[in-house]
Amino acid sequence: MFRPGPGRFVPDGFLHSGQVADDRDGVLNLHLPGAVRQLLDEARAQGLEVPERGSAEADGRPLFDAATGAGRA
Repeated sequence: MFRPGPGRFVPDGFLHSGQVADDRDGVLNLHLPGAVRQLLDEARAQGLEVPERGSAEADGRPLFDAATGAGRA
């Protein structure tokens, strides 16, 4: 789940419906399978439970940062 906050941008009429971004130039288009795969792979790497079927909910920001390389030098 992605929620807006300081430096965190979600679809709001300015961004398209599948885009999440931050103020450090990190951007993911959640309509692209590759972006979703990056998030799922990172969730598994962080030990989050990712069901084969159905749904699960987690804070997407830590996953977003890892998937976009935010904070890497």
